[in-house]
Amino acid sequence: MTTIRFERDGAIGNIVLANPPFNRLDLRFAEALRVAVHQASESDIRCLVVRSEGPHFSFGGEVREWPGKDVNWFRTFVADVNASYRAIEMLKIPTVAVVRGIAFGGGFELALACDFCCGRTMPSSVAWKSRQRCWPVAGALQRIAERAGRARASRFAMLGEPISGKEAGALELQRM
Repeated sequence: MTTIRFERDGAIGNIVLANPPFNRLDLRFAEALRVAVHQASESDIRCLVVRSEGPHFSFGGEVREWPGKDVNWFRTFVADVNASYRAIEMLKIPTVAVVRGIAFGGGFELALACDFCCGRTMPSSVAWKSRQRCWPVAGALQRIAERAGRARASRFAMLGEPISGKEAGALELQRM
């Protein structure tokens, strides 16, 4: 069973996170996302939407799979996830993350890899991770700093404040 799929409707492509209700980033995530992005890149779509099935965009990493894994496994996992996010950033078409429900951790970072993010709420990964004494590992702070400035990225990292959809728009967290 694939947890991510590529679909198309005319000139619009969709990458669908298909592991509801939480759409967690599990061991299969990075490879499935890379395959879906590759399918999108080979098509003649004019726009790509990244969305989810179920009530939430993504709760982030499937941490229940992590116990017992060594640090090298985790480094490889993070590198694979980052490579799949960079593949989205490298597409030559507009990308839009349609966020509903919760977007924590790697799910939030996936939304930030898109050119535009839309949705009613967009809780930041840094909100959860800073409270758990760890840092975002898939580029959230760098992407926030690039778009909204280093000071704002530092504030979100240190205070762990959630980012509403309205505030994300005001901070211009979308890539230009």
